[in-house]
Amino acid sequence: MHLLAFVTFVGWIVVSGDVKLSLSTAISVLIITCPCALGLSVPAVVAATSGRLFRRELLVKDGTGLERLAAVDTVVFDKIGTLTQSHAQIDTELLSPDQVSVLSALCAGLEHPVSRLIVAAMPKCVVPANVTDICEIADAGVEGLWNGQVVRVGRGDWVGATASPALAISQTTAVSLTFAETLRDGAIDAVNKLRDAGYHVAVFTGDNWGPATTLAQKLGVTDVRADMGPEGKLAAIDASTTKGHRVLMVGDGLNDTAALAAAHASISPASALDVSRAVSDIVLVSLTLGIAGLLTFLWTLRNHQYEDLDGDAWRILVDDEIIPTPDTAAKAPLDKA
Repeated sequence: MHLLAFVTFVGWIVVSGDVKLSLSTAISVLIITCPCALGLSVPAVVAATSGRLFRRELLVKDGTGLERLAAVDTVVFDKIGTLTQSHAQIDTELLSPDQVSVLSALCAGLEHPVSRLIVAAMPKCVVPANVTDICEIADAGVEGLWNGQVVRVGRGDWVGATASPALAISQTTAVSLTFAETLRDGAIDAVNKLRDAGYHVAVFTGDNWGPATTLAQKLGVTDVRADMGPEGKLAAIDASTTKGHRVLMVGDGLNDTAALAAAHASISPASALDVSRAVSDIVLVSLTLGIAGLLTFLWTLRNHQYEDLDGDAWRILVDDEIIPTPDTAAKAPLDKA
């Protein structure tokens, strides 16, 4: 390395006659041939890229996730709470006072997006019933005991109703609750651009086929799968991986956790459950999903992985992967850095 720096100095003295330029170029060669430069370049790249992503409202939790994001070819979205914003419309006139108070008690304190929406839609005067032994069941709902009776709220097929979510008290007829769903701002445009850029886009949801199909039609997504539990989503991710695809999973719920952990890369919104955010590589800070920033960054990484994304960080990495020569060192001498 020292000999190469000396040869560089002599060569530039002969060619340019400029001692300052020759010395700067020789020192540049000495620096980039030192192993320390490689050690510094990787955290420099991670720091620079993470900062750029944070300005796009994407919080990087795992630096290795950046490299994995660059390799994804499939983007899988969860539906409820990820692609959509839901608004509960609880008509208390269709429910008895006991049903209203039991519903309030079952949903209070839960972090699932649907539970939070139900609680927010409840009248202020509702007093929660004394429901005990409350237990949340993944991909089903929540159940408990009230006056010796089993009470449930959750998926229609689990509760005994034709639509989801629904409430049932013991053996009484289950009552379905009304929800209105809207797509998050920019979701249609972002999904279209992801598909146009060459990514395969899919929607995996635990919701019924009806709402799932309606959403897919709005997004123009042909690969939509409904009634999927945690095991189903995990199996689908594993199957796609086995076929050679590298999947980016975007989800927020408890039934997304296994799929998020198994995917090649994973992202959760800030509103996701703690466990979902914990296993994700990136957290979307913005409440509007931040999908536009995700799209832009994915495209940049996929097509310009070794170009200068933010200053000199990527250039250092590239230069460290080859043996520098006097002419490459002259591209960014120390006095011009």
